[in-house]
Amino acid sequence: MLNITTEEQTRIRELYQRVLSVSAQSEFLVSGNPVQPSKLSPEQLDEMWREHRDNMASVVEGNLTSGMKRVAIAGAGRCDSFHLADLLTLANERGVEQIDLIDLNIDALKTALEAAQAKLPGSSLSVANGVSVLHVSPSCNCRAIGCDLTFMLPQLLDDLESDLAADLSTRVANGRDVSSAMAESTSDIIRRSLDGRKIIECDQRYDLVISDCLITQINSFFGVTAVAKWLPILRSNPAADLNLAIVVHEGMLTLDHLQTLFRLAKDDGRIVFVSDVIRIVGDQTPRPRFINRGVDASAILRSLRPDLTIEHLYPTWQWNRSQNETENVSAASLTNQRQDGV
Repeated sequence: MLNITTEEQTRIRELYQRVLSVSAQSEFLVSGNPVQPSKLSPEQLDEMWREHRDNMASVVEGNLTSGMKRVAIAGAGRCDSFHLADLLTLANERGVEQIDLIDLNIDALKTALEAAQAKLPGSSLSVANGVSVLHVSPSCNCRAIGCDLTFMLPQLLDDLESDLAADLSTRVANGRDVSSAMAESTSDIIRRSLDGRKIIECDQRYDLVISDCLITQINSFFGVTAVAKWLPILRSNPAADLNLAIVVHEGMLTLDHLQTLFRLAKDDGRIVFVSDVIRIVGDQTPRPRFINRGVDASAILRSLRPDLTIEHLYPTWQWNRSQNETENVSAASLTNQRQDGV
């Protein structure tokens, strides 16, 4: 699927480093503190994440049915949300021929494959055209696919860095209130990036596509980057309501992500949308990840596409991401319902 030449892998690595740089700067500017690496041991993390991983395993197992040949996991990263070796064993038993792990962080995907290979006797790793492949059995393999699934990050980064602050200042100078101006500049910049991008279609689409908490990463990246650019005006307008702009960018980016999942899946393929929906930090008030869109996967998706038929909504579970941070996670499954032109 997608364009996975050696040149494309190099471009994706460069893009990922740019995203890391922008994110680190934005987090520092917004919070006053850079993101700190976890001080927990792998054993401590494994115990804390047990409930999340068990629930993810149950969701995947329930949707990975016999007869499926191609599976994609979007936002896989290091596969911390599930035990990759167990997933590949199950996939091999059920006749799956190819599992593609898709993420912007290619090196994290390679790390996941190497860890799984160590737990799978008889498996082997190879590299073709810069793409790492884990051969689980003669009939089943798993690939690490570096890809920007928004297909517009470079343009969006350029516009955020060069145009967002000036656009907001111009709107305010022309008489718009700050809250409305932020929402309007957000909408215009995202729409420009969406209109100017080139979507790379799959050469073969998937029987099952799983989005592994990817959309909140996309939304958060846009949000903290935008706020960092708006800080000078925000500091002089403390009463400005950021929620208007957040609702706009969450809606536009989440709907686009849903449409991307439709493009990846076969016409009768299965889609599983998994997302963190409520964030709880210390003793602070729990904060919904999606403003005015509900607190479960079904409500979030139907707020954007009321016509969607959700086949199964899984009970919400807790994900103890660190000693001080917990996420409530929700998952919903549906059959591909892409519209004309999507």
